[in-house]
Amino acid sequence: MTQRVPRLLIAERNPNVRSFLSREFSREGYAVRTAKNGFELVKAIHSGEQPDLIVLDLDVPYLEGGATVELLQRHKILIPIVIHSLGGVEPDHPLMLRAKAWVKKTGDPGQLKQVVRGLLEKHRLGAVAPVADKITDPEGDVPK
Repeated sequence: MTQRVPRLLIAERNPNVRSFLSREFSREGYAVRTAKNGFELVKAIHSGEQPDLIVLDLDVPYLEGGATVELLQRHKILIPIVIHSLGGVEPDHPLMLRAKAWVKKTGDPGQLKQVVRGLLEKHRLGAVAPVADKITDPEGDVPK
């Protein structure tokens, strides 16, 4: 039996980072779609095949935290979200509360790949990581 290729949606404001992450995850065997703003993010979530996981830069234009969470909840969309940001994220930001993990941008995608792989494995097995385990930062920083 052939296993389905995991689908990622990468929502990133910076076109260079967006392209870099798309390439990196594609090389790892993921089916990758990208979004440059909140409009494209919502469109991608509602199009044909939903992603298995979203990698989200909170600085994506036209992304309203509370409205996005409300949209996800209203449509019963339980896609795991990994926040990928430079830091300075408020712990009570609506999307941080909904996220399964936070990974600080470092320029090295290794940590992000590890977190994505782990969450997809847990999600596939029906045991998505609890919120308490969501902070992931190689330097020990937490969102502020």
